[in-house]
Parts: sequence; C-alpha cells; structure tokens
Amino acid sequence: MKTAIAFLCKEINQHTLDFANEIAAKKFAKVYIVSDQVDSVSKLDVFDNLNWVVNVTFLAETFFVRDSVCIAHGYVGCNISETATHIKKEVIAYDKFLWLFAYLQIGAFDNIWVFEDDCFIPSIDALITLNEKYKNFDLVTPNNFLKRDNLNDWHWSHIVDKIEPPYYHSMVCAAMFSKKMLAEIRNYVSENKRLFYIEAMFNTIAMQKGLKVVDAKELKSVVWMGEWGLDEFVQLPNNIFHPIKDFEKHKECRKDIKTAKVVEYKPTKKLPDFLI
Repeated sequence: MKTAIAFLCKEINQHTLDFANEIAAKKFAKVYIVSDQVDSVSKLDVFDNLNWVVNVTFLAETFFVRDSVCIAHGYVGCNISETATHIKKEVIAYDKFLWLFAYLQIGAFDNIWVFEDDCFIPSIDALITLNEKYKNFDLVTPNNFLKRDNLNDWHWSHIVDKIEPPYYHSMVCAAMFSKKMLAEIRNYVSENKRLFYIEAMFNTIAMQKGLKVVDAKELKSVVWMGEWGLDEFVQLPNNIFHPIKDFEKHKECRKDIKTAKVVEYKPTKKLPDFLI
C-alpha cells in the first residue's frame, strides 16, 4: 500500500521540517508539509498555471497553495468562516490539503495520515505501528460521535444546511484518510461547490457512505486543551498527543522518552479514564 503523511501548519517551522525529513528518510511513507503561508514564495519554484508552489529541496516536500485556487475549485469551508473559530481565516491548511489530495493528486495514495503541527508524535516507530494497525480503514479519527439531539449549539447552525442527517463528529487534528474517503470528499465538492466544517464533515460523509470508520484509541489523547508530559508519553508510546504548541519542546520530549527507556523510568501519574 502507498502511504503518505502530511503535516498541516500555518507557517513552516524548522522543528516540524526536521522531523518530517527524518520520517521521509525511513521511506515507509511519502511526507508532505502543507503550509497556509504564501509569503516568500519567490524563493521557490512557482507554477503559475496552477497557482501553487512546491519546494523539493528536502526529503519532505513542502507545499504552499494560494487561497484563490482553493476558492476557485470549491475547496473552501473547512473553517466555516474567517470569524467562526480561533483561526481567523476563511481558507486554511486543511482546505489546501484537500485540494492537493482529493483533487490534484486524487488516488495517488492508498491512505494519508494528517497531523496538525501542534500534535506531538513520540517517535517514528509510533507512526509505523499506527499505519500498520489501521491501514485498512477509510477514516481514522479520535472519536466518532453521533449527534443524537436537535440542539443548535456548537457550530451546528453552519453544518445542518450543508448535508442531511445523521451527523457524526470528531476532532481531526490527527486523522487518516483512505483514497475512498478522499474520493467522497471530491464527490461532495463536485455536487456542492464547497466543503463544510471538518469536525463534522469527514465523519458524517464517511458514515453516510458506509465507509470503514474507527475511533482509534491511540488518537484519544488528541483533545482541545490537553496537558501532557513524560508519564503519559511513557505509558502510551504509540499515542498522538494534542496540543503541544511549543515546537522546540517536541524534540526535547522525544529525547526525554529515549532517556526514560534507558533508565527504566516508572511513571507515577495515573492516566485519565478516557485514555485507558
């Protein structure tokens, strides 16, 4: 199976780039970084006919996609609007990722793992283990909640007019999509000319289309405001943790994990019930 890993970021930071290159060097997956930043693109190779930019200097390819090309093809709506969430922008990195892999390179990979750059990945081995365990699913997310009420709370007012129920939802800071899942996203855009909020879109479409969906236990530590440290990392070596927004800390944490193994560190902190 052909696997890809994509990191999504507002702007590329050196620590994410270094880790992406380490993963790419293992050659078990093609690695991409999709940046929402389009400044300084003059330093890269510009394909004016496509309005996107790629830098292939590194093992991991970095993509800069202009907002206008996403809007022109209907790949907009992942963030609802530029005022609806903490991301004050209409077109975000997830829209650009979907344009690249549900439109431009549809079917190029059997599955693609996606990580927002404030997700902490303890090791490359954790990625290899995750991919092997879940490679035959169409959608892997932290949760797969069914909306069981008619309350118009959260962001539902921006969702219910985009698709008929039933509705399913999950955070998707870390997720995996099969080529079947991405094909259904492309089909939705073809019919509706835009996307809708990612925390409902992927799970709802996948469940309605009868795709294979799993809420992976290794992604349960992807939460809105988690506080994570060495005790959790040692006890859950294959989990993905969100958020750790200090990118410099990611490398330090990986070193701490390796040291903990050497000294046979014994965690003292009990895991939260939802992670057990």
